[in-house]
Amino acid sequence: LFVFLSRANREHDLSRLSRLLQHCVKRRDALTFLLFPEGTDLSPSNVALSHAHAAKSGLARLDHVLVPRAAGFARCRAALGSSLDCVYDATLAYTPHPEEAALEDPRPSEGSLLRGTLPRRVDIHVERVPATALPAADDEPALKSWLLERWSAKEAALAKRAATAPSPAVAAPRVAYAVALAGWAVLCALVCRALWVSPTARVLTVGGGAVLMAVTRFAGGLDGLELETFAA
Repeated sequence: LFVFLSRANREHDLSRLSRLLQHCVKRRDALTFLLFPEGTDLSPSNVALSHAHAAKSGLARLDHVLVPRAAGFARCRAALGSSLDCVYDATLAYTPHPEEAALEDPRPSEGSLLRGTLPRRVDIHVERVPATALPAADDEPALKSWLLERWSAKEAALAKRAATAPSPAVAAPRVAYAVALAGWAVLCALVCRALWVSPTARVLTVGGGAVLMAVTRFAGGLDGLELETFAA
């Protein structure tokens, strides 16, 4: 289940999060919920916005992560209540490809895939925090403070890694990338041919797309359809 948000109406999105999680708790589903409090990527423009938000709110400046938006986290904590077992705090760090390490913006992108210059290494640090170590589910200010403290720790760890990490290793041959891209190109060509020669494929594709668009437009997506159909 993916929770799709409008990002245009804050209260609507927070209410949607609460209702969906409460629905899952009521169904007693085994739930692992992935939340990305930064909400977007670490582009220079987003870093500038994060700096401005930190200055306006009297928060510490963060350079390796973005100031997290804590309202969604607090609302999820409240919605899950006593059913929450733990929080897994994950931090990812990328070692850029040698050819992109010196760029002003070395973040991986779609262009990195086409050029065969994806990160050479990805380090992941995961810490399990039991629910008993979190602030009370109804204490939103304390939950926000807790999340900001976790992000300050991420900032310190990533800054230390950036200062001590060795230079990226020499790039490996790009044969594997070329083979992968060729395979995807062949697959796309086969799909296009199927759509060209098969009326059935065209009907299924157009019909499926129309149904998905209708569900998204009138029910807010498949998750919204389930919520409106089965949730009390």
